[in-house]
Amino acid sequence: MFKTVLVPVDGSGDSILAVDHCIELAKNIKIEKIVLLHVSTIPDRLQSISGKLGSIFFKMKDQLTEYGEEKLAEAKKRIEDNNKNVFVETKLGFGDAAYNIVEEANKEKCDLIVIGSKGLSGTESKLIGNVSNYVVHNAKCTITVVKKKSN
Repeated sequence: MFKTVLVPVDGSGDSILAVDHCIELAKNIKIEKIVLLHVSTIPDRLQSISGKLGSIFFKMKDQLTEYGEEKLAEAKKRIEDNNKNVFVETKLGFGDAAYNIVEEANKEKCDLIVIGSKGLSGTESKLIGNVSNYVVHNAKCTITVVKKKSN
């Protein structure tokens, strides 16, 4: 039913819940590929003055890349430790997270996006975060928004 599943990973508790949800889903249905995507966002203002900052900007970008690769590796290991029968691909991007998630889902022809309700972004709406809200309203495939269980 779902051949290719995209799971955005930012290191937040909700993105880990999304990974875990995908693991459980893969135990019950045949998924051919899980695409883990981490998107690092560099504030527009910082990008516009990057020429003046020189090496500081590139050092920050390197650190964001390292963090993203670490979170992707952790999520990939989590999936592979629980399911050896699914191919896991990792992708790292820069820019607007919401836009990149939708674009990657279209590019990969994903059947499903499993996304945490809120991530590491500071601004969150009352029901779901801005990124997941954008994805729900703009992606062409099925979306599962994973929320923390309230006690």
